[in-house]
Amino acid sequence: MSEYKIQEAAAKLGIAEQKLRRWDAQGVLVARRTEGGHRRYAREIVDKLAGSVNSDLRKQGSEYDELARARQEIKEKRRIIQLLIESESRYRDLVETSHDLIWTTDAIGRFTYLNNGTVDIFGLEPAALIGRCFFDFEARPSHVSNRHFLSTLRKEGEVRDYLTHLIASDGSNRW
Repeated sequence: MSEYKIQEAAAKLGIAEQKLRRWDAQGVLVARRTEGGHRRYAREIVDKLAGSVNSDLRKQGSEYDELARARQEIKEKRRIIQLLIESESRYRDLVETSHDLIWTTDAIGRFTYLNNGTVDIFGLEPAALIGRCFFDFEARPSHVSNRHFLSTLRKEGEVRDYLTHLIASDGSNRW
């Protein structure tokens, strides 16, 4: 059989029979009529169209898949960013409300960040200490151990349970 019935052609092309009838009336895909008036579509033309339609659908499908993957990646990145923001907020709350002194310095020991523990220890707000050096507040007998502390901090990245003698801005002793 070198021709398809309308039902077979519609199924092969993945379209409704009504659309095939319209195409026939419009001259887009003309059917041959049988003696009984039934439409018959050339197998060669329908197969060729079906191949290009399926190829276009596969192409659109792969583009759709890529778009869906990109959307999923964006959604996942947004979720990760939100988690990071929440984590940073919890960390900041913990650091800012701690009664311990939490600080960072540059390479020569000048404060670059301090939490509110500075008020209890140094008697000054954090902003007043930015750019000043930790060693500006040391009591002279602590000079050597504080230098050792800084050296250990540079080598190991952290020092735990370090006790030193400092002089607050009002001249009082702090341990």
